[in-house]
Amino acid sequence: EFRRVLFRSQCLSGRRIPALAHPLHSPDPLPLGPLAGAVPLTPTVILLIALCIVLDVIGQLAFKLGLDRLPEHVGGFRLRHFWRQIAGAPLLWCGVACYSVLFVAWLEVLSLAPLSLVFPAISLSYCGVVLGGRLVLGETVSRRRWLGTVVITTGVMLVCATGV
Repeated sequence: EFRRVLFRSQCLSGRRIPALAHPLHSPDPLPLGPLAGAVPLTPTVILLIALCIVLDVIGQLAFKLGLDRLPEHVGGFRLRHFWRQIAGAPLLWCGVACYSVLFVAWLEVLSLAPLSLVFPAISLSYCGVVLGGRLVLGETVSRRRWLGTVVITTGVMLVCATGV
C-alpha cells in the first residue's frame, strides 16, 4: 500500500519515476483486487497438512504404546535404566521417526501457506489422537471430551473456509 501511495504521489508531483519504482516492474508485484492477500489452500498444502496430522497421531500413539510396554523397575524409577529401555523400544523409535518426517513436512507446509491458516488446521490432530486413544488404546472418552473434539473440528473448518 505504501508503494502505491508513493507511486501516485510521484505521478502527481511530476517527478520522473525510475523503472523499478513502477508497480508493474517491481520484483514483488502488488496484489490487486478484492482477494488481494488471500491464499487458497492448494491440493498440495491440503495433502501435506493431512500427512502432518496422520504423522502426529501415529507418533503420539506410538509414544504411548511404547512407554506403556516398558517394564517397571524394582525399587522405583531409575533414570539410567529408563534411558536404556527407551533405546531398545521400537515403538518409541517409530514415534521419533514419525515426528522427524512430520518436522520436514511441516516446514514445507509453512513455506507454502500462512501460519495463521495452517496452524489451526493441524490442530485436527487433537481430534485424531482422541479417536486413536479410543479405538487403538481402548481409552474411555467422556461426552465432554467428544464435544470438545467437535468444537475443535468446527473451528478448524471455519478458519479454513474463510481463508486468511
